[in-house]
Amino acid sequence: MRKVFLFLVAWLLPMGMDAYDFSAVYEGKTIYYNILNEEEKTVEVTYKEDGGSTGNWNSDGRGTVVIPESVEYEGSTYAVVALGQSAYRHATGLTEIHIPSSVKTLGASVFHDCTALKSVTLSEGLETIGTQAFDYCRNMHSIHFPSTLKTINASIFGGYHDGGTVIEVTIAEDNPVYYVKGNAIITKADNPRVLVQGVANTDFSQLTEEGIDKIGNSSFKQVKIKEVVVPEGVTEIGSTAFYASSALVSVALPHTLTTIGTGSFMQTKLKTVTIPNSVTTIGEYNQEIEGETNVEII
Repeated sequence: MRKVFLFLVAWLLPMGMDAYDFSAVYEGKTIYYNILNEEEKTVEVTYKEDGGSTGNWNSDGRGTVVIPESVEYEGSTYAVVALGQSAYRHATGLTEIHIPSSVKTLGASVFHDCTALKSVTLSEGLETIGTQAFDYCRNMHSIHFPSTLKTINASIFGGYHDGGTVIEVTIAEDNPVYYVKGNAIITKADNPRVLVQGVANTDFSQLTEEGIDKIGNSSFKQVKIKEVVVPEGVTEIGSTAFYASSALVSVALPHTLTTIGTGSFMQTKLKTVTIPNSVTTIGEYNQEIEGETNVEII
């Protein structure tokens, strides 16, 4: 019995521990950190505690926050190399954040539901942005990505279905991986050339000469776009590409299209989808439009 009791105590203790390794004040704001590598002296910014689906994850994420390049802890200097998953999730009072060149990664849902966030400064040095990084940031009207950015995970601008916003997207011209055209982020490499992320005001009329092969997975997921004309040349629409795009009322598909991924048009306002006879593969859940089966095939 004593062994069982000791095991239960050991199991329960971590549940009361903080969700971070240490905290430090920088420019008047408390920032919470996890140590990533003790030997290399690297840390990520994290949250104070797990606030659940609606709770406060980072209590000092208000107004303007400046992330330092390094932080002192117990006599050592640690480089700040990442903003971890959900670091400022539900920080609804956050209006502006400045991220230094030391930061290489923005984790998944890092600014999820930061509804007051208007300005994000991303410095040269950033390499990766996690999925749903800017979900529900409905007051963020523009964003610029640096030349060092290498990886944009799916659906970084989702969650606009409850209000919507217009985002102007720009990226450094010398970025070797991505470019922006018609307010869409597109890969520079061919075979395939992929539209990886769109926004509510993506202009498909500007994309007809871009040689796009694929509308990427979740590229317009929960984005409040109303009309889509997929350019000729596109052969694939990825899984959940337009999932929960609740304002979407019109889609025109090209005769080069061969594949429609799983759930591409679920939970939209589409009443009919005209599918060209070039399409040979249709994933699951694409006939679930407004709860109806109403797909016209030509």
